[in-house]
Amino acid sequence: MGTYTQGEQTLAESIVRSLRSGMLLLADRGFFSYRLWQMCADTGADLLWRMKSNAVLSVEKRYPDGSFASHVYPGTKARRNRTDGIAVRVIEYTLDVMGEDGEPVSSVEPTTYRLLTTITDPEAAPAAELARVYSQRWETETPFDELKTHQRGPGVVLRSKTPEG
Repeated sequence: MGTYTQGEQTLAESIVRSLRSGMLLLADRGFFSYRLWQMCADTGADLLWRMKSNAVLSVEKRYPDGSFASHVYPGTKARRNRTDGIAVRVIEYTLDVMGEDGEPVSSVEPTTYRLLTTITDPEAAPAAELARVYSQRWETETPFDELKTHQRGPGVVLRSKTPEG
C-alpha cells in the first residue's frame, strides 16, 4: 500500500525485503525492469514474470521443453556489448480466446505469453508447469477486475486521492 502518487513499480520495491530463498514471486508484464528483476533475484527467491512480447531476448540455447536460455540487460548498449547481463530462461506459449461454447474463437488471434524465470534448469521446473503456475495468478486478478470494473456501480470510484478517503 502506498500513496496515490506512487506507481506500482515503486510499490513493488517495498516487497523485496520480504523475499526469501524457496519463494516463487509471480509478476505481470508491467513490473519488469532490469533493476527490479535484479533486486528480487538477489534475495534468492525464484522469479516467474511475464515479459512484453516485443522485448529483445536472444535464443542462446533451446531446451527440449521449448523454453530457451537468454540474458536480460540494463539497456541497448549493454545488450550490444553483452555486459551486465542476467541469465534467464524464457518460456513462450499461446492461448486461444475461447467462446461461450468452449471452442476457440476463430476471428480472434491467440494471445502470446512470454515468461522469464530465474529457474534456469528445465528439469527442475518444466515450461508447461511454469505456464500453469503463472496462469493461476489470474485467480487473483479476476476478482480485482470484478470489483474495480463491474461491481462499483455507475459513477462510483473505489479509490481515494486523499488520506481521509
